[in-house]
Amino acid sequence: MSEAARAIENREKAAASSAYGAYVLGILSLVGLFASLDRVMAGVLLQPIKDEMGVSDTAMGLLVGFTFTAFYVTLGVPIARWCDVGVRRSILGLGVAVWSAFTVLFGCAQGFMQLALCRVGVAVGEATAHPAAYSLIGDYYSRTQRARAISIFRASLSVGSIGGVIVAASLAQHYGWRAAFVSLGLPGLLLALTLRFTVKEPLRGANETASPSSTLTFKQALRTIMQDRALILMAFAMAFGTLTPLGAWIGPFLLRVHGFSLVEMGVSMGLVAGVGSLSGTLVGGLLWTALARRGVPDHWLPAFVAISYLLCMPCLLVVLLHFDMRIMLPAYFLLAFFLTVGAAPMLALVLNRVSPHARALTMSLFMMLITFADGGIGPIAVGILNDVFEPRFGAHAVRYSLLLCSGSFIFAAALMLLASRSLARSRSRNPSSSNGAGR
Repeated sequence: MSEAARAIENREKAAASSAYGAYVLGILSLVGLFASLDRVMAGVLLQPIKDEMGVSDTAMGLLVGFTFTAFYVTLGVPIARWCDVGVRRSILGLGVAVWSAFTVLFGCAQGFMQLALCRVGVAVGEATAHPAAYSLIGDYYSRTQRARAISIFRASLSVGSIGGVIVAASLAQHYGWRAAFVSLGLPGLLLALTLRFTVKEPLRGANETASPSSTLTFKQALRTIMQDRALILMAFAMAFGTLTPLGAWIGPFLLRVHGFSLVEMGVSMGLVAGVGSLSGTLVGGLLWTALARRGVPDHWLPAFVAISYLLCMPCLLVVLLHFDMRIMLPAYFLLAFFLTVGAAPMLALVLNRVSPHARALTMSLFMMLITFADGGIGPIAVGILNDVFEPRFGAHAVRYSLLLCSGSFIFAAALMLLASRSLARSRSRNPSSSNGAGR
């Protein structure tokens, strides 16, 4: 074969690989969209579920937060380890089928305990989503492309929030909350089959410039993660950044304090917060991809995210304390933007710092901390505070409960600055380490 013919063949293979990689990213983005749909609906429809079941805010905080989070966190590590050694495509397809089936069953449940058991089933299925998806992205995309790919994947979470909030609220308004869960759970079963039979399992470490290390034992993988001080600091920073449980309680806040209808609440949450987080995710991923290609060092990224966390706090205060919708809703948009602008680059940085054989475990540990804060501690803490404050503040109790959680952004920013300092020291000790896009 001539050199010209070989060059043409290589370009055709690269184009085919790029096109198929885009298809896989599209399927994974649909997975993220459906995962976001299933997770956000319980918070959106918290009030009508509470009214029908006749339970307290504490009980609802347990249902939409702690019940889900306890099993998500407990199963996250073993499932992630399974993803690091098993066929990720099949594991993820099974997970999508499980959480979709339990979403449908949630809409058919006849008592509070049945609802709780269905939330457990959803948690078991969703525990596969992030470890498998991020690990697959790491093997389909190169180091400099991962921030952009992850931003697209995470954008699907925002799209799911937008669509889920609006569609769920509209369906619940006209047909009841049960119909919303059944209608949005069934399509996930079809997605599970599509994923299982059309996505190819890539070679682990296929996009590394150096030969990937051999398969790590669980202890070796865990030791590698725990010895990276910057990773630990970033994980806890991102957890503190999501400790204020807006996903679970902003709906009841708008219904109780501002008197929104379900549809008005859905449009406000979906369009304002959803578009804000979508914009932040895409802008952050594209911006850092461009900066990484220009040689911007890794340690700049946590410092940038620290600033974004600090900007979240005044935005949240305006959302909770201002009564004028013309001011409150733009502040809510900015809050969603600043909260998500650094997420995709940070997760790309995490993927670049660990072995291909420990990526699923690493991402699971990150998601475990974030979910424990956002979906576990936060919702139940606000539910308990609501019940404590209600005798004095009435419907406004949820406002003051959320205000008490807003200080978590300061801790998140401080930890990010420490992570930035740790990365800078590591870079000074090893000047040959990759910048921006690498370790």
